[in-house]
Amino acid sequence: MTFVNAKAEPRASSNTGLPPTAAEALLLLIREAADPILFIDAEGRLVLWSNSAATLLNLQEAMLGQPAETAITHPDIRALLQSNSLEERREVRMDNGRTFNATLTTVEAAGQLLTMQEVTQFKEMERARTEIVIGVAHDLRTPLTAVQGYVELLERVGPLNETQRDFVQRALTGLHAIADLIDDLLDIGQLESGYTMVMHRLDIAELLLKSCCTFRPIVEEAGLTLRCHLPTTPIWIMGNAARLRQVVENLLSNAIKYNRPHGWIALSAYRSDEHVIVSVADSGIGIPPQEQNRIFQRFYRIRDRARADIPGSGLGLAIVKAVVEQHGGRVWVESSPGEGSVFSFILPLTIENNDAEGGKVDE
Repeated sequence: MTFVNAKAEPRASSNTGLPPTAAEALLLLIREAADPILFIDAEGRLVLWSNSAATLLNLQEAMLGQPAETAITHPDIRALLQSNSLEERREVRMDNGRTFNATLTTVEAAGQLLTMQEVTQFKEMERARTEIVIGVAHDLRTPLTAVQGYVELLERVGPLNETQRDFVQRALTGLHAIADLIDDLLDIGQLESGYTMVMHRLDIAELLLKSCCTFRPIVEEAGLTLRCHLPTTPIWIMGNAARLRQVVENLLSNAIKYNRPHGWIALSAYRSDEHVIVSVADSGIGIPPQEQNRIFQRFYRIRDRARADIPGSGLGLAIVKAVVEQHGGRVWVESSPGEGSVFSFILPLTIENNDAEGGKVDE
């Protein structure tokens, strides 16, 4: 294997002053690239990098040919390099506060290409916009609560006829929807503004069982069946119980809303190496393949005839994604139109976990 030093000066192809060869020109372009670029061979060794990558990742000439996982110390980038996907993306925040979108592309038998694009300015703009949204949501909550209170008291002031009662109920339904939207805006604002989440050691199997018990009557009232396949022994993770319950409840709520009459929902969890994988499956209407990468974006909702009358703010899955990622995990969906969906998320286990997985229970 031949290693290339990106700092080497390109030379003229001859003494005639002709321009450098195509290979030398390519090395020059890589060396001077504004974005950090890093090449790793099929054996996982550093082959080539741009000057911007050397500055950002503190790469020295002596590291040429060394294993990338040894030379690179940033935990997020090291985790990215361990990916088995042909293409993996991750947001990386450096110690100096700069933020990058890192993309790792793997070419079988050739190696890996890591490219990093700085998005610090965009993240700051997004944070400023989020702060405005949080402020507006807080300002709306107080007058909304007052309006809701007065509407609820109307029937106590005097008797209402059937039409008036119907109008009051419609007004309350709308007010509750606005209150839910405000709560979602505050949640996503906190999660995306760098809000520090308090973590404790908790048994996620117990948390899931409680969610299953809470949602069973709701699911049955909707004419659906809930199946829970959960381990009987504890699965310990570091997490925020309230936020993780919110994740599970958002996924279960969506499974109810987008299901079919007399359908089913399945909540399951199992260990996989040093992680726990939680899934919510349903027999619903499914999600088109071209929409699956977008449904975790804020305010994004699929626009089609099957979903036209289903209420929602488009923030539920964005909250799920933000919470899971703050726990060091990731979330994804597998779905086919007309065949239902499976939403899954993976979280790291604590070191103290028992080796035995335990059986499954259908509560």
